[in-house]
Amino acid sequence: MNETHLNQAVSYASQAGIDWAILTNGANWEIYKVVFSKPVDKKLLYTLDFLNENYKEKKFQEKMYLLCKEAVKKSAMETFHKERKAINKHSIAAIIYSDDSLKLVRRVLKSLYKDINIESELIEEIIKNDIIKRDVITSAHTHEAEKRLKKNSNKKKRKSKAALYKVDVEQKKGTESSNETLQPVAKTEDEEQVESPEN
Repeated sequence: MNETHLNQAVSYASQAGIDWAILTNGANWEIYKVVFSKPVDKKLLYTLDFLNENYKEKKFQEKMYLLCKEAVKKSAMETFHKERKAINKHSIAAIIYSDDSLKLVRRVLKSLYKDINIESELIEEIIKNDIIKRDVITSAHTHEAEKRLKKNSNKKKRKSKAALYKVDVEQKKGTESSNETLQPVAKTEDEEQVESPEN
């Protein structure tokens, strides 16, 4: 198997409007997601090695299942792809590198070391330089994950503000309602006679 074979398989798949391309020589299998862009691209989803992997292992069997007829009918491959897209080193790096995570780490450190001034910038620097690999941090995939995370965070903030505004409006309405004065009711003739009896 080589790049020429792969490009040919992806080309056939894209022309037929198929989302997946499988390249195999019998012993080794490579499953690709076809990316319908200009030009058409591909992304390796997973591999199977029948000669070196243990086919009794659960992970191997799960990947094999994705190729069976039942899994194809259930779109299991698409579900697996979405899971891999969501749970990967880039999305996790973006979460660890987010402001919320930095605040959490700083809060825990402050509870452990109360007499030390702990700056968020230092925590960020350590995560960036010593914990997460630089190629992951600077990856376009990580930047995309950061944008998605920020968008989701902003969405939650807007919902929170909208909820607070709704509560504020309802409280004001309740106050205005309680401050309303009752209009005097006209007295009937019988009531007037009771108050002013005839001599």
